[in-house]
Amino acid sequence: MAKEKPDWSYFEHEVGRYVCEDDVREDFIPYLHDHGKLVWYVFVGTTPFNLFSFHYRFLLDLLKANATCEDDFINFAESVRRSLQHNFWRKAEYESTIGCWPIYVDLKTLDSMNEERKEHLDRYGSEPRVVQVPAKEAYKVDIYTQIMLNWDRFIEYLWDNRSLITPKKLGIRR
Repeated sequence: MAKEKPDWSYFEHEVGRYVCEDDVREDFIPYLHDHGKLVWYVFVGTTPFNLFSFHYRFLLDLLKANATCEDDFINFAESVRRSLQHNFWRKAEYESTIGCWPIYVDLKTLDSMNEERKEHLDRYGSEPRVVQVPAKEAYKVDIYTQIMLNWDRFIEYLWDNRSLITPKKLGIRR
């Protein structure tokens, strides 16, 4: 049976808790860091994924950086940064959009959308299935940008856990 991915409530309410604030919860499991593997969550679309469990090429680059930059933190960090940039920077499949909530549309845009809807109705004789709402103040974020937001913590985490950067620990079969 495949292990189910945690839903949002797990990331919002369970990760990072060391004690149960209300002692009545019998199902509470305190947070314990799993030192047996690397874990760093990023968003792919709207789903959180462990960066170290889904991109084979990045894992190979990480193994190479670990092997070639034994005690040189600067070269290790630069190798990891270059690999992240090469594999995840400006790649549509790894981009998410962050915008304001609630979504709003100004009146000019709303009129334009209604015109588009009327044109579709006149041309095809039916309502459009989808009308694209242009996002105001939206920002496209890829995995590379997500990592760079916490770069110091990320590279320190990797450097401190170099013993976990092995084919076996990363799940790479050779």
